[in-house]
Amino acid sequence: VIFCAAVLHIHKIKTDERILQYLPNKSEMKEGLSILSDKFGGIHMFKIEIDSNKLNGANDAEFLAYLIEIHKITEKHKKVSAVYSYAQLVSQVNEKFIEAIDHSSFSFLKKVVSAESKKGEIQIPSPLVMSTISNVLNIYNPSGIELLLDKNSQKSTMFIRTKDMPSEEYVALINEIVSESEKIKPKAYKINLLEGIHEYMAKENQIKESLIYSYISSICPIFLMLFILFRSVTVSLVLVIINAAAVAMMLGFTGYMGISLNSITVLAGSLAFGVAVDDSIHLINQFQIYRSKMSVEEAIKGTYETKN
Repeated sequence: VIFCAAVLHIHKIKTDERILQYLPNKSEMKEGLSILSDKFGGIHMFKIEIDSNKLNGANDAEFLAYLIEIHKITEKHKKVSAVYSYAQLVSQVNEKFIEAIDHSSFSFLKKVVSAESKKGEIQIPSPLVMSTISNVLNIYNPSGIELLLDKNSQKSTMFIRTKDMPSEEYVALINEIVSESEKIKPKAYKINLLEGIHEYMAKENQIKESLIYSYISSICPIFLMLFILFRSVTVSLVLVIINAAAVAMMLGFTGYMGISLNSITVLAGSLAFGVAVDDSIHLINQFQIYRSKMSVEEAIKGTYETKN
């Protein structure tokens, strides 16, 4: 009954490749990362590169407008805690620039250089102001601007910080944001998801598949090894079935309890399976030694006493 109930829950097995999953619950590092995650809205961040395919194209109004649209789309997701983009930086500098003009003797120029937008919204500077902002950023904050813009002002990188979530949800969120950005993308532009931990997380399905495949594919070699060792189909089948049933129960229990697997737990499971088969060989071998000298009941008792 227990075996059948466990097997029915194998399909519920989940995998999770988050950093926090590898750390003990009471470890100082895990507590520190959890605090950082709570304070800053998550420890995971992915990057999207948008290519204008044009020298200095990242400073064009059309390109900035597209960055703003991606920014808005991304911020709508509940799991996204922060978005950092070149358009956002330019808008903040532009806002300060307009305020400075408004409080100077050149306040009459405010309507000429400012764009119509509500306060707090990301706004696109007028062409007259954009060239000034670009020069100011390159002169006074070159290291900072390099994170968001390449040297030719052709490509812009957007940083997106997310709240902590299972790796499957994290990868799905990234794919959704990229897909939404592609839908509204002008033909000349290109979007590229840059390398990050999400690539490692995306392989979690392979972990589940490789786990099940490794267990299934190992049954035949193990059966053949046991048959060569004991010269008995019955004994070999019994050992394989018992150990395979134990593995199936373990996987089913894992799925039922909602325990997530990762690379380490999968490796530990494979090692445990190997140890179980090895112990079975020792047990049967000891039983055969006693069986040649005594009855079945005495042989079983002697085997368990010897092998604990």
